[in-house]
Amino acid sequence: DEIIMTSKVDGQDIVLKNDTTSGFLDAIHILDATGDQDGDPGKSTYIPAQSTVVVNGTTMHTDGNTLTISGTTFTFLSTGTSTVKVEPDHDKIVSAVGSMVYAYNAAVDTINQVREAETTSASGSTMLTRILTGMRSLLIQEVDNPYSYHYITDIGLSFSRGESRGKLELDETKLRSNLSTDTDSTVSIFSYDSDSNGLRDNGGIANVMKNYLYEYTRATGFIGQRQETISDSITQTQNQIQRKEDYFSKRRDILIETLVKMQTVLQQLEYNYTQAQAYQINFIKS
Repeated sequence: DEIIMTSKVDGQDIVLKNDTTSGFLDAIHILDATGDQDGDPGKSTYIPAQSTVVVNGTTMHTDGNTLTISGTTFTFLSTGTSTVKVEPDHDKIVSAVGSMVYAYNAAVDTINQVREAETTSASGSTMLTRILTGMRSLLIQEVDNPYSYHYITDIGLSFSRGESRGKLELDETKLRSNLSTDTDSTVSIFSYDSDSNGLRDNGGIANVMKNYLYEYTRATGFIGQRQETISDSITQTQNQIQRKEDYFSKRRDILIETLVKMQTVLQQLEYNYTQAQAYQINFIKS
């Protein structure tokens, strides 16, 4: 017979201690055994051994039976040797690129609609034009990476001509072909790991575009500053309107008061004239 104890938390020390009466753990000989890190009799602390995994000649250790390498998590069910082949999901990549193209073109439509609605001298329209020009420049420039592709046209992206000029177009067939031929070079157009930290967060048009737009969209960015300027201008205009309303309200009150006084004077004059007429008639009759 055997007793199997399993820890609920990977990597946590296992502490065993006898109760005060039964001595059960002593009886089954698991206290003060080899590996015990605790010198107290009747209590034992065992440090769990790590799992050891060799991947492509590199030895790695993990507290549990899972290990994550470059975003892929492996679960080990038993000891032994296994051959694992990890391949990128081309369908998801194509879908993601399609979503990026859709989002860019939607932004172009929105910016153009706002520009058409505003006057040519509107500062907001000028900013939107600058943003659109900047995004286009980032997309057509060379991507500095250590791979084979350096331009979006290399992987099936291009700018349209004609009525829809300025929008992105995707040649899905070319993109899929490039993914099948050289996945790393294709994906590196959008993002890659230039500092070998395991994250694709410092290269490619996706990261460059993100940093570029962040300067506009962050709280203290260009758009935030412009919103603050517009808000201040609106507040100033509202204050000016309020001052004018207060002025005209006071002028109205003064005019009403003057009219009331004039009406009182006229009524008094009319009364005096009526009295004078009465005296005159009585004087004639007498």
